[in-house]
Amino acid sequence: MKPTTLFGSDVYEDYTAIYTWNSNQMAHAMMGFAGTTLLGHGAMELGMSPWWALLFAVIPALKDATDYAVDLTRAGHIFEITEAHERETRADGFTDNYFWNVGTLLALFLAVSTAAKDWPLYVLFAIAIAYAVVGIFWLGGHFNTQKLRFDTAALPYFFRLPNFAGNLVGAFQVTESGDGDDGGRKAAIQGVEAFTYDREDAARHVIVSGPGRSRKTTLASAIGSGLTVRDTTVRYLSQAALVDALAMEQSGEERAKTEPLPPLLANVIIVDDVGAALPDESLPRKLAESRTVWVIADPASADHWRRRLRGLLSGPMLAVELGPPREDERVDKRATPWWVTLLSLATLVIASVATLGSLGLVLCG
Repeated sequence: MKPTTLFGSDVYEDYTAIYTWNSNQMAHAMMGFAGTTLLGHGAMELGMSPWWALLFAVIPALKDATDYAVDLTRAGHIFEITEAHERETRADGFTDNYFWNVGTLLALFLAVSTAAKDWPLYVLFAIAIAYAVVGIFWLGGHFNTQKLRFDTAALPYFFRLPNFAGNLVGAFQVTESGDGDDGGRKAAIQGVEAFTYDREDAARHVIVSGPGRSRKTTLASAIGSGLTVRDTTVRYLSQAALVDALAMEQSGEERAKTEPLPPLLANVIIVDDVGAALPDESLPRKLAESRTVWVIADPASADHWRRRLRGLLSGPMLAVELGPPREDERVDKRATPWWVTLLSLATLVIASVATLGSLGLVLCG
């Protein structure tokens, strides 16, 4: 299992969400530092003020504006784009810009110190350090807490629900006999959204079934990711791993510190590859009363498992049916708007000219 802290060797471990996020922000800071340093010294080679190097901060702003536009263009074709989804996208872009500008301010301090010895450098240095410290504790504290939840959830990958492009056929409420009124595709969309966004009308349990390549695991990951971002503790695992974890809990065996969250401690449990027998004694009351998502491996056994789970679990249960992929619902087949392409190219050109031009001036000046 993978560790969930900032410390320890990563030679024989998977990269955690915490590790990846901090590495990503350090990379943004170093890109801002390197680019601003080159642009500042390039400006001085032309007899200009090093303050022109502040223009390098425009590049991440353009890039993240493009990312935001692309995200909203590719999302919302099945599930609605919520305010939370837009807020997460804006927060991601803001964070990238923030740490890029940490590097920009530190590089500007060096450039100004070279050009003007009598400038009150300690003021600029203090601003840069304060900016970095605020970012580390404010943004770092928020995002590292979020990434820790992702690490302990053990989701196979992170996926936003509005980006899902599978073929939702329909959904129905599971009754004691295993059937119910078919609500169609609209009911499937509303039911999944209600569960993911903790709405009052949400079912307590969701069963996902469908043929191979119908993106059942992707939908389960999208549900888990949406809940995790909303400060809900989630635990994803296969049915076989669930049986093993429950046996470990019941036997009192001590869990390794690097393992993900025990399923009984999670608010929502996602069980994938459901297909083997699930004995009653392996399902403690606490799990039966939890909110759960079950992904049925074999569509031929979906009816059996709906009846089986209905007898083991309490509360409203929603069954969601997925169909084979449909070409008209493939996100990657949709054309990107021309203005998004133009904005992307403008960002690339500006970054290339600023960086390579400044490097040329420094080396040849």
